[in-house]
Amino acid sequence: MSWLSKNKKSILLIFTGLSLFVGVTVVLILMFGPIVGCSLVGCRGGIQVELEGLPAAIPYQVLLSSPSDEIGTISCDPGAEDNPNSFEKSCLANGAYFSLEPDVLPSDEVTVTVLVGESRVSQDFHPAYKKFQPNGMNCDPVCYSATIRMKIFQ
Repeated sequence: MSWLSKNKKSILLIFTGLSLFVGVTVVLILMFGPIVGCSLVGCRGGIQVELEGLPAAIPYQVLLSSPSDEIGTISCDPGAEDNPNSFEKSCLANGAYFSLEPDVLPSDEVTVTVLVGESRVSQDFHPAYKKFQPNGMNCDPVCYSATIRMKIFQ
């Protein structure tokens, strides 16, 4: 008598138990999602305003607002070394950056107003936001970012 024929019952019992375990595990994962926790990686979204036609070496101010409130205002001097530069807002070589709060859906309409000398230019935009979730699709935080390009002088 061979080993296989003597142990058929034990092998069949082990195979049935493993199959049952795998089946229950698959059903639980399908019902409740994978058993993986969210990490604690943070993110910060924002709106970058790129200004085309900005005169070189002339101070400017950028105001960013939505229909419900002001998002931010920043004054930039291209020749100065101490321009504002923080996580909330920063001067760029050709514009400005304004941060957006994580987990807050940004306004679908924003107004950019630029002041250069005595000139004032304002324009409404509907930014195409990119959604970013560093911890995965079902985990917070959710951050949004967009770039706006605005011609201020033709």
